[in-house]
Amino acid sequence: MIRNSHAKINLSLEILKKRDDDYHNITSIFQLLELHDEIEIIFDDCEKEIEIISDAPIPLDENNSCFKAVQIYKDNYFLPDNVKIIITKKIPVCAGLGGGSSNAATVLSMLIENYQTRISENKLLNLGLQIGADVPFFLKHTNTAHVGGIGDEIFPIKSLSDIPILLVVPNFGTSTKDAYDKADSCNLDNIGDKTTLLKQAIQMGFFREATRYMYNDFEKCLFPGNSKLPEIKSEIDSTSPIKSLLTGTGSVLYALYENDIQLENAYIKLSSKYNTIKSCFKKT
Repeated sequence: MIRNSHAKINLSLEILKKRDDDYHNITSIFQLLELHDEIEIIFDDCEKEIEIISDAPIPLDENNSCFKAVQIYKDNYFLPDNVKIIITKKIPVCAGLGGGSSNAATVLSMLIENYQTRISENKLLNLGLQIGADVPFFLKHTNTAHVGGIGDEIFPIKSLSDIPILLVVPNFGTSTKDAYDKADSCNLDNIGDKTTLLKQAIQMGFFREATRYMYNDFEKCLFPGNSKLPEIKSEIDSTSPIKSLLTGTGSVLYALYENDIQLENAYIKLSSKYNTIKSCFKKT
């Protein structure tokens, strides 16, 4: 069984407050991309109960999100077979693109499909949340969503499809925990108004208007202590995108363009210096 596991970007990300459990409430617009990993599961034909195989620089033990997905399934349902999971990575790791969360959601969905498991959506999303805060979004099977809470409140909205995007991948990653720790000292005072206005513009199909409200609090929190990120963003902006922005907690920055010609020109300019990936918003 083989399935695609798509990347996401944040069109907005506002940090609202820190909770008593040390998580942070956010309001954000998540957008799926055509960029994807490939997940293959082989049932029964393997020696270990759970075996993860990948050439990518990711953990292959119980710290792997796909391993956690299988374990969560086993903890709640009968798993009659050993499983071997082969992950072909195209989504950069530690990048703010949700690759690990997407992989986990894909594996969980594949197990449910293969064993024809009867499960309510609420329980499925709860199982996903036990793996990671972004996993429920990928289990919703929607291209675009307004996401709240710690990532567990998901409201699908009208999608902006097939918009050209260039991802610029620095040669360093960022730690989600460290990023949120820095956010705690950033004096943020959000009410989520940018995300609300962004959602309204998307719902009305006004892409140009929507770009005015695309925003990420982590640019304010991370850029002052990392000269490389603002330098890269400045170079991206020299290619005249409609919008450039950090996704998630980084380290990837993305740029949106009017058409494929502008995207190609930017790719030629930036790919000589950075790892760059051409993609587009996931097609509906």
